[in-house]
Amino acid sequence: MLDKRGTSEVNLWWFSRRLSIALVVTGMLLLTALANADCSKANGVRSGATGKVASFLQSNGNGQGTRNGSIVGLWHTTYTLPDGTVFFQSFEQFHGDGNEFEVAAVGPGAVCQGTWRRIAPGTVQLFHVGWNFDLSGNLIGYFTETQTEKLSGNGNSYQGTFDMKNFDLSGNPDPSLGEVSGTVSAKRINGSFSLGG
Repeated sequence: MLDKRGTSEVNLWWFSRRLSIALVVTGMLLLTALANADCSKANGVRSGATGKVASFLQSNGNGQGTRNGSIVGLWHTTYTLPDGTVFFQSFEQFHGDGNEFEVAAVGPGAVCQGTWRRIAPGTVQLFHVGWNFDLSGNLIGYFTETQTEKLSGNGNSYQGTFDMKNFDLSGNPDPSLGEVSGTVSAKRINGSFSLGG
């Protein structure tokens, strides 16, 4: 019997399933990291930052945490080219330990990671890496990306710039993919989400 669902419905179902798995794995990794966050206790040495990290990650009961102008959290991010064309969208998770994880809506699906640091109040700089594949799913290289992002006053959105450089597997610039720059904007996901909102 043929499946009567449309191609876009099947693609959305697969994307939702992949995103759900990625979020579960990310949550498990975060819980594992929190459980082992202060391994220095075994040596009798305590980190001065431990208390600050613990209070920084505390929840206010609805999954939003005590942000205090922090980028930490889950975001719906849109990358836009200089001519106004949307390059791609993603779901992006910034962690309190300076790591970042992103699942991009780019076929066949891109999972990338990075590190971020605060460079000024409400402003962060991100360094991000990921793999490049051809349309058949063959690994053809990698990319590096830098971003500078400025949080809004209420901490529920950010704006910034991105610059992505593509390389082949030998580390040479990939002329077929080149360098891509543009703007990035994001809205914080707080317990509910809709692409239309």
